[in-house]
Amino acid sequence: MSGYKDGEDIKRDAEKMVEVQDLWFSYDKKKWVLKGVDMELKRGDKTALVGCNGSGKTTLLLHLNGLLIPDKGYITILGNLLSYTKKALTEVRKRVGIVFQNPNDQIVAPIVFQDVALGPVNLGLSEGEVKKRVKRALNEINIGDLRDRKAHELSEGEKKKVAIAGVLAMEPDILVLDEPISGLDPESSEDLLNTIDSLCEQNDNMVVLVATHDVELVYEWADKVMVMREGEIVKSGKPYDVLGDEAVIKSSRLAMPRVLRIYKGIEMAACENPGVPPRSVEELLKVMKGNLWQ
Repeated sequence: MSGYKDGEDIKRDAEKMVEVQDLWFSYDKKKWVLKGVDMELKRGDKTALVGCNGSGKTTLLLHLNGLLIPDKGYITILGNLLSYTKKALTEVRKRVGIVFQNPNDQIVAPIVFQDVALGPVNLGLSEGEVKKRVKRALNEINIGDLRDRKAHELSEGEKKKVAIAGVLAMEPDILVLDEPISGLDPESSEDLLNTIDSLCEQNDNMVVLVATHDVELVYEWADKVMVMREGEIVKSGKPYDVLGDEAVIKSSRLAMPRVLRIYKGIEMAACENPGVPPRSVEELLKVMKGNLWQ
Protein backbone atom coordinates (compact mmCIF):
# COMPACT_ATOMS: atom_id res chain seq x y z
CA MET A 1 0.00 0.00 0.00
CA SER A 2 1.48 3.35 -1.01
CA GLY A 3 1.35 6.36 1.29
CA TYR A 4 3.37 9.22 2.72
CA LYS A 5 7.02 9.37 1.85
CA ASP A 6 9.26 9.83 4.85
CA GLY A 7 9.56 13.54 5.63
CA GLU A 8 6.78 14.50 3.20
CA ASP A 9 4.33 17.06 4.57
CA ILE A 10 0.64 16.29 4.18
CA LYS A 11 -1.20 18.34 1.57
CA ARG A 12 -3.53 20.81 3.29
CA ASP A 13 -5.67 21.93 0.37
CA ALA A 14 -7.59 18.77 -0.52
CA GLU A 15 -11.38 19.23 -0.75
CA LYS A 16 -11.87 15.82 0.82
CA MET A 17 -10.16 16.05 4.17
CA VAL A 18 -10.85 12.39 4.95
CA GLU A 19 -11.83 9.57 2.62
CA VAL A 20 -12.37 6.00 3.82
CA GLN A 21 -12.80 3.31 1.17
CA ASP A 22 -14.04 -0.25 1.71
CA LEU A 23 -12.58 -0.50 5.22
CA TRP A 24 -12.65 -3.89 6.94
CA PHE A 25 -11.31 -4.69 10.41
CA SER A 26 -11.40 -7.50 12.96
CA TYR A 27 -9.80 -7.63 16.40
CA ASP A 28 -9.68 -11.42 16.54
CA LYS A 29 -9.61 -12.29 12.82
CA LYS A 30 -12.90 -14.13 13.32
CA LYS A 31 -15.62 -11.49 13.54
CA TRP A 32 -15.66 -8.35 11.43
CA VAL A 33 -16.11 -5.17 13.46
CA LEU A 34 -15.96 -2.95 10.36
CA LYS A 35 -17.52 -4.24 7.15
CA GLY A 36 -16.63 -2.30 4.03
CA VAL A 37 -17.02 1.19 5.47
CA ASP A 38 -17.04 4.15 3.05
CA MET A 39 -16.91 7.69 4.43
CA GLU A 40 -16.05 11.21 3.26
CA LEU A 41 -15.43 14.30 5.38
CA LYS A 42 -15.11 17.60 3.54
CA ARG A 43 -13.51 20.86 4.59
CA GLY A 44 -15.67 22.81 7.06
CA ASP A 45 -18.05 19.92 7.76
CA LYS A 46 -19.64 19.29 11.15
CA THR A 47 -20.39 15.58 10.89
CA ALA A 48 -21.98 13.19 13.37
CA LEU A 49 -21.42 9.42 13.37
CA VAL A 50 -24.43 7.93 15.14
CA GLY A 51 -24.92 4.39 16.36
CA CYS A 52 -25.74 2.35 19.42
CA ASN A 53 -23.02 0.85 21.60
CA GLY A 54 -21.11 -1.86 19.75
CA SER A 55 -21.92 -0.53 16.28
CA GLY A 56 -18.24 0.08 15.46
CA LYS A 57 -18.01 3.87 15.90
CA THR A 58 -14.94 3.98 18.15
CA THR A 59 -13.15 1.34 16.09
CA LEU A 60 -13.64 3.45 12.97
CA LEU A 61 -12.37 6.58 14.72
CA LEU A 62 -9.19 4.83 15.85
CA HIS A 63 -8.34 4.11 12.21
CA LEU A 64 -8.31 7.80 11.26
CA ASN A 65 -4.88 8.51 12.74
CA GLY A 66 -3.42 5.04 12.52
CA LEU A 67 -4.07 3.78 16.04
CA LEU A 68 -5.58 0.73 14.34
CA ILE A 69 -4.50 -0.76 11.01
CA PRO A 70 -7.24 -2.07 8.69
CA ASP A 71 -7.30 -5.61 7.38
CA LYS A 72 -8.61 -4.34 4.05
CA GLY A 73 -9.34 -0.95 2.53
CA TYR A 74 -7.79 2.50 2.34
CA ILE A 75 -7.81 5.77 4.25
CA THR A 76 -6.86 9.07 2.66
CA ILE A 77 -6.06 12.05 4.89
CA LEU A 78 -5.76 15.50 3.29
CA GLY A 79 -5.22 14.01 -0.13
CA ASN A 80 -2.60 11.44 0.85
CA LEU A 81 -3.00 7.71 1.32
CA LEU A 82 -2.36 6.75 4.92
CA SER A 83 0.61 4.47 5.48
CA TYR A 84 1.96 3.11 8.72
CA THR A 85 5.64 3.99 8.88
CA LYS A 86 6.74 5.81 12.03
CA LYS A 87 7.29 9.09 10.19
CA ALA A 88 3.98 8.88 8.34
CA LEU A 89 2.05 8.23 11.55
CA THR A 90 3.82 11.06 13.36
CA GLU A 91 2.80 13.42 10.58
CA VAL A 92 -0.82 12.31 10.34
CA ARG A 93 -1.27 12.55 14.11
CA LYS A 94 -0.43 16.23 13.86
CA ARG A 95 -3.34 16.60 11.47
CA VAL A 96 -5.95 14.27 13.00
CA GLY A 97 -6.66 14.90 16.68
CA ILE A 98 -8.80 12.38 18.56
CA VAL A 99 -10.47 13.19 21.88
CA PHE A 100 -11.36 9.97 23.67
CA GLN A 101 -14.63 9.34 25.49
CA ASN A 102 -12.94 9.14 28.89
CA PRO A 103 -10.68 12.18 29.45
CA ASN A 104 -8.80 10.27 32.15
CA ASP A 105 -7.39 8.10 29.34
CA GLN A 106 -5.93 11.23 27.73
CA ILE A 107 -4.84 13.49 30.61
CA VAL A 108 -1.53 12.27 31.99
CA ALA A 109 0.25 15.32 33.45
CA PRO A 110 -0.58 16.58 36.98
CA ILE A 111 -1.11 20.24 35.99
CA VAL A 112 -3.38 21.46 33.18
CA PHE A 113 -0.70 23.59 31.48
CA GLN A 114 1.74 20.67 31.49
CA ASP A 115 -0.82 18.32 29.98
CA VAL A 116 -1.85 20.65 27.16
CA ALA A 117 1.84 21.29 26.44
CA LEU A 118 2.74 17.61 26.01
CA GLY A 119 1.86 17.41 22.32
CA PRO A 120 3.75 20.54 21.24
CA VAL A 121 6.74 19.52 23.39
CA ASN A 122 6.82 16.11 21.68
CA LEU A 123 6.87 17.92 18.33
CA GLY A 124 10.18 19.46 19.38
CA LEU A 125 8.87 23.02 19.32
CA SER A 126 10.65 25.86 21.10
CA GLU A 127 9.60 26.83 24.61
CA GLY A 128 8.12 30.06 23.30
CA GLU A 129 6.08 28.29 20.63
CA VAL A 130 4.84 25.72 23.15
CA LYS A 131 3.63 28.46 25.51
CA LYS A 132 1.98 30.26 22.61
CA ARG A 133 0.11 27.16 21.49
CA VAL A 134 -1.02 26.23 25.00
CA LYS A 135 -2.31 29.73 25.68
CA ARG A 136 -4.19 29.81 22.38
CA ALA A 137 -5.71 26.35 22.91
CA LEU A 138 -6.88 27.18 26.42
CA ASN A 139 -8.35 30.49 25.31
CA GLU A 140 -10.10 28.95 22.30
CA ILE A 141 -12.28 26.91 24.63
CA ASN A 142 -12.44 29.46 27.45
CA ILE A 143 -10.51 27.57 30.11
CA GLY A 144 -7.54 29.89 30.54
CA ASP A 145 -8.42 30.08 34.24
CA LEU A 146 -7.67 26.35 34.59
CA ARG A 147 -4.06 26.77 33.45
CA ASP A 148 -2.46 26.07 36.83
CA ARG A 149 -5.10 23.75 38.26
CA LYS A 150 -4.41 20.16 39.25
CA ALA A 151 -5.99 17.89 36.65
CA HIS A 152 -7.38 15.37 39.15
CA GLU A 153 -9.35 18.15 40.89
CA LEU A 154 -11.30 19.11 37.78
CA SER A 155 -14.91 18.25 37.06
CA GLU A 156 -15.72 15.79 34.27
CA GLY A 157 -16.74 18.63 31.96
CA GLU A 158 -13.54 20.55 32.71
CA LYS A 159 -11.45 17.44 32.05
CA LYS A 160 -13.11 16.98 28.67
CA LYS A 161 -12.26 20.56 27.77
CA VAL A 162 -8.65 20.07 28.86
CA ALA A 163 -8.47 16.95 26.67
CA ILE A 164 -9.79 18.97 23.72
CA ALA A 165 -7.26 21.74 24.44
CA GLY A 166 -4.45 19.18 24.41
CA VAL A 167 -5.51 18.11 20.93
CA LEU A 168 -5.99 21.70 19.70
CA ALA A 169 -2.46 22.60 20.80
CA MET A 170 -1.28 20.25 18.04
CA GLU A 171 -3.18 22.48 15.56
CA PRO A 172 -5.00 19.63 13.78
CA ASP A 173 -7.00 19.99 10.58
CA ILE A 174 -9.42 17.27 11.67
CA LEU A 175 -10.92 17.11 15.18
CA VAL A 176 -12.55 13.82 16.19
CA LEU A 177 -14.55 13.49 19.41
CA ASP A 178 -15.80 10.18 20.78
CA GLU A 179 -19.01 10.56 22.85
CA PRO A 180 -18.10 14.10 23.95
CA ILE A 181 -21.09 14.63 26.28
CA SER A 182 -21.19 11.15 27.79
CA GLY A 183 -21.41 11.40 31.57
CA LEU A 184 -22.07 15.17 31.59
CA ASP A 185 -25.08 16.92 33.11
CA PRO A 186 -27.32 18.98 30.75
CA GLU A 187 -25.66 22.30 31.57
CA SER A 188 -22.15 20.92 31.03
CA SER A 189 -23.28 19.21 27.81
CA GLU A 190 -24.66 22.45 26.39
CA ASP A 191 -21.50 24.31 27.44
CA LEU A 192 -19.28 21.76 25.70
CA LEU A 193 -21.37 21.85 22.51
CA ASN A 194 -21.15 25.65 22.48
CA THR A 195 -17.40 25.27 22.81
CA ILE A 196 -17.28 22.95 19.80
CA ASP A 197 -19.44 25.37 17.78
CA SER A 198 -17.13 28.22 18.72
CA LEU A 199 -14.15 26.20 17.48
CA CYS A 200 -15.90 25.63 14.14
CA GLU A 201 -16.60 29.36 13.80
CA GLN A 202 -12.96 30.22 14.54
CA ASN A 203 -11.59 27.57 12.17
CA ASP A 204 -13.59 27.55 8.95
CA ASN A 205 -11.40 24.90 7.36
CA MET A 206 -11.46 22.46 10.27
CA VAL A 207 -13.42 19.22 10.00
CA VAL A 208 -15.20 18.14 13.17
CA LEU A 209 -16.45 14.56 13.53
CA VAL A 210 -18.49 13.62 16.60
CA ALA A 211 -19.33 9.99 17.35
CA THR A 212 -22.32 9.49 19.63
CA HIS A 213 -25.56 7.62 20.22
CA ASP A 214 -27.28 10.86 21.28
CA VAL A 215 -29.63 11.74 18.41
CA GLU A 216 -30.93 14.84 20.20
CA LEU A 217 -27.40 16.25 20.22
CA VAL A 218 -26.60 15.66 16.58
CA TYR A 219 -29.97 16.60 15.06
CA GLU A 220 -29.62 20.25 16.02
CA TRP A 221 -25.82 20.45 15.75
CA ALA A 222 -24.59 18.53 12.71
CA ASP A 223 -24.42 19.47 9.03
CA LYS A 224 -24.26 15.80 8.08
CA VAL A 225 -25.25 12.59 9.87
CA MET A 226 -24.06 9.04 9.25
CA VAL A 227 -25.80 6.10 10.92
CA MET A 228 -23.62 3.11 11.76
CA ARG A 229 -25.03 -0.35 12.43
CA GLU A 230 -23.10 -3.58 12.99
CA GLY A 231 -19.94 -2.25 11.41
CA GLU A 232 -21.54 -0.60 8.39
CA ILE A 233 -22.65 2.93 7.56
CA VAL A 234 -26.23 2.32 6.50
CA LYS A 235 -27.28 5.88 5.64
CA SER A 236 -25.74 9.35 5.46
CA GLY A 237 -27.03 12.77 4.55
CA LYS A 238 -28.78 15.79 6.03
CA PRO A 239 -29.89 15.34 9.66
CA TYR A 240 -33.64 15.44 8.95
CA ASP A 241 -33.34 13.02 6.02
CA VAL A 242 -31.31 10.47 8.00
CA LEU A 243 -32.80 10.75 11.49
CA GLY A 244 -36.30 11.07 10.07
CA ASP A 245 -36.02 7.72 8.29
CA GLU A 246 -38.10 5.50 10.58
CA ALA A 247 -36.86 2.24 9.07
CA VAL A 248 -33.17 3.16 9.49
CA ILE A 249 -33.70 4.52 13.00
CA LYS A 250 -35.65 1.47 14.18
CA SER A 251 -33.28 -1.10 12.67
CA SER A 252 -30.30 0.74 14.22
CA ARG A 253 -31.89 0.71 17.70
CA LEU A 254 -32.00 4.49 17.86
CA ALA A 255 -34.82 6.93 18.58
CA MET A 256 -36.06 9.70 16.32
CA PRO A 257 -35.25 13.16 17.76
CA ARG A 258 -38.18 14.58 19.75
CA VAL A 259 -38.39 17.77 17.69
CA LEU A 260 -38.62 15.80 14.47
CA ARG A 261 -41.12 13.35 15.96
CA ILE A 262 -43.44 16.18 17.03
CA TYR A 263 -43.03 17.93 13.69
CA LYS A 264 -44.03 14.81 11.80
CA GLY A 265 -47.22 14.74 13.87
CA ILE A 266 -47.93 18.38 13.04
CA GLU A 267 -47.13 17.76 9.40
CA MET A 268 -49.67 14.96 9.21
CA ALA A 269 -52.34 16.94 11.07
CA ALA A 270 -52.02 20.50 9.86
CA CYS A 271 -49.25 21.35 7.42
CA GLU A 272 -50.35 21.87 3.83
CA ASN A 273 -46.86 22.97 2.82
CA PRO A 274 -44.52 21.43 5.39
CA GLY A 275 -41.21 22.64 3.96
CA VAL A 276 -37.93 21.93 5.78
CA PRO A 277 -38.30 20.24 9.19
CA PRO A 278 -37.24 22.35 12.22
CA ARG A 279 -33.87 21.65 13.84
CA SER A 280 -34.57 23.10 17.30
CA VAL A 281 -37.39 23.73 19.78
CA GLU A 282 -37.43 27.41 18.77
CA GLU A 283 -37.90 26.52 15.10
CA LEU A 284 -40.58 23.99 16.03
CA LEU A 285 -42.55 26.62 17.96
CA LYS A 286 -42.54 28.87 14.88
CA VAL A 287 -43.93 25.99 12.80
CA MET A 288 -46.63 25.32 15.38
CA LYS A 289 -47.60 28.97 15.60
CA GLY A 290 -47.72 29.28 11.84
CA ASN A 291 -49.97 26.23 11.37
CA LEU A 292 -52.19 26.10 14.46
CA TRP A 293 -53.21 29.77 14.46
CA GLN A 294 -53.80 30.36 10.78
